[in-house]
Amino acid sequence: MINQLISALLLIPGFWLGYKFSPQVVDWAQKNPKRSLHFSPTQKTLLWLTIGSLFSNTLIFIYGFIRSIVTMFIIPGWCYTQPDLMTRFGKISSCLHSLPSILVFLIILVIVFKFGNSFISNETTKINKFYVVMILLTIVIVIYQIVQMLYILIIGPG
Repeated sequence: MINQLISALLLIPGFWLGYKFSPQVVDWAQKNPKRSLHFSPTQKTLLWLTIGSLFSNTLIFIYGFIRSIVTMFIIPGWCYTQPDLMTRFGKISSCLHSLPSILVFLIILVIVFKFGNSFISNETTKINKFYVVMILLTIVIVIYQIVQMLYILIIGPG
């Protein structure tokens, strides 16, 4: 119950960040020398909702990821209390099923931030660096969710 409440409350900062960041995206798109784009108020609202939902999804995912890691390692005997999962290859424990996905997430995180570090260092203000970090985290999570879906299709019950 408390986890759903926290997840719902994380929508507020996600959409607020989207509200603060969307004017920068509009300015960047309108200053593009190859194509001049003009956004109507409806398009600006849709852009804000899109960016806000991406940032909210990122915050909710990070909260859930940290919560699951803390649960796994803090609660003694957590692995022994979880039911086994059925896969194409038979039953495996929940811990054994969770560890590869955690490692894949960390690998994707390192790769994206390794290549995105130049974008972070090019920004001069702290708020722009924060937005670049949020965009990189959003990219990490989108890639991870695609990889996770493929992982479930391959390992999941047949």
